[in-house]
Amino acid sequence: VDQLPENYVLDNFRAWNDRSRRNLGVDRLDLVQLHCPPTPVYSSDEVYDALDTLVAEERVAGYGVSVETCAEALTAIARPG
Repeated sequence: VDQLPENYVLDNFRAWNDRSRRNLGVDRLDLVQLHCPPTPVYSSDEVYDALDTLVAEERVAGYGVSVETCAEALTAIARPG
């Protein structure tokens, strides 16, 4: 799947998460880390809402995002949770 902002949606997160949990033989992942996603991704409420849903569904214990600049980090950490 290409790293396009429109691909960072709940259905894709669930599919990726299910595949990872199956491959690892676990019920829940400790961490989902978005690695340097496009800017619209880590500044999107919808993306964080989808990740919060994975936490609420107990598919993942937590999530994070890696970024490349301080400005990107400030944008990412401004989101509660």
